[in-house]
Amino acid sequence: MGKESRRASRRGRPSAGQVTTLQAPPLQMTVVTSPGEYTAGELLVNDLQLIRSSILYADSIDLISVGATTMRAAEELRKGGIGGALRLFGALSPAGLAAVGSPALPSGWRDLIPALSHVDSWEEALSALNVPAESLEQLRREVVEPLAHAVTQIQSVVSGQMELSGMNELWPAIRRRNGQEGIVRLRPVGIGSNLEVRVEDLAWVLDSSSGLAELMHNWQRLIADVTSNSDNALLLDKLVSGVVHEMQAQGTISVSNQTRQDAAAAAVGAGMVHRLPTFPNAPIDELLDVRNQFDVQLSRYRIAAKRLSIRLNVEVFSDEWADEVRVLWDEEVHPAIVDIEGELTEATFTRELARSLGTDTRLIITGGSALTGYMIPKITVTSAIGVLLEAVGAVGAPVASVVVGAVTRSHAARRAVDRKDLAYLVNVNRELESRRTR
Repeated sequence: MGKESRRASRRGRPSAGQVTTLQAPPLQMTVVTSPGEYTAGELLVNDLQLIRSSILYADSIDLISVGATTMRAAEELRKGGIGGALRLFGALSPAGLAAVGSPALPSGWRDLIPALSHVDSWEEALSALNVPAESLEQLRREVVEPLAHAVTQIQSVVSGQMELSGMNELWPAIRRRNGQEGIVRLRPVGIGSNLEVRVEDLAWVLDSSSGLAELMHNWQRLIADVTSNSDNALLLDKLVSGVVHEMQAQGTISVSNQTRQDAAAAAVGAGMVHRLPTFPNAPIDELLDVRNQFDVQLSRYRIAAKRLSIRLNVEVFSDEWADEVRVLWDEEVHPAIVDIEGELTEATFTRELARSLGTDTRLIITGGSALTGYMIPKITVTSAIGVLLEAVGAVGAPVASVVVGAVTRSHAARRAVDRKDLAYLVNVNRELESRRTR
């Protein structure tokens, strides 16, 4: 037998020209929100604002939200069909029933709930009640039909609230179309030690001030827990930031420097995304599609967000923080994005024009091509049309058509450009704009 080599096998090693990269760990974020105005249909307005921008910044998001938890319980009620609605009715007082819009129900209907709580149809309900055949028609008319009307009405109310509150828009981020878990994980803020919200618990919250008080107590307990113990980057709405600030002042919680730094970077990173011109009108479905297209730029952007956040000399959970982020956008980030946009436009247009003419980029910039005297040294979007018009008169339609081709291909090449730490914002904005114009 031959002598066994002491050298480690080369199998699996990168080749000499192969570059290995270290991937940054996933960025996990916890978003904590306060409920908006239920009666105004803005229950989840804070959730939507922070979750939408976080989708384009974080890899995974935990959401702590009284409003979203309540609406998810309502969604379970809607999916629960007849039995779910009847369990809610059974747990509500007469005043609670009136508050949720229930019509008058027949006498003794509560006694029927145990037998009807698991039925899927009203015909099955009639069978479950096990009454003599001669009494079925009376039972249908006096009991089943009024209950069916009440269930239909409450399910209609829930469907309307799902839309009005914003839960239908938020839902794709929580649960994908294929049924898998989405990027957002909803941490329940409910009743009891497990914090779950069952249909019966939802009735207690709707019907009782003590139920609402316990719900809000558990919400504050979760806030204290995540600010003191979580490793996730925190993103809080204005009211929750005020709660944390007050807890710190009272000595109820102690927030580490690392938690503050991570929260500051998250607030800057998500805050800049929120200010992109195309962002406000982009639905969550599109944000979910776009978020995976620029991974390399996103990693660099996160580093830039952290660097920018360090320069803000205010407490991240204070009232002044939002103003500081706005000033940062106005004075530094937005001007930089405008400059990058211009530079990318110039570079891609010039490169594509040179490729179309079969010449060197430098010849175009210095005027040493067929477009001498008509191609200005710096080509921008606003000057491109003028250049094209002059080119048509000076060198004829064939060359002008080449310029048109360069303009078209330069748009396709833009997303490949990765030159600055803030290029991620430019690319996201362009992608959202292109989707809006398709």
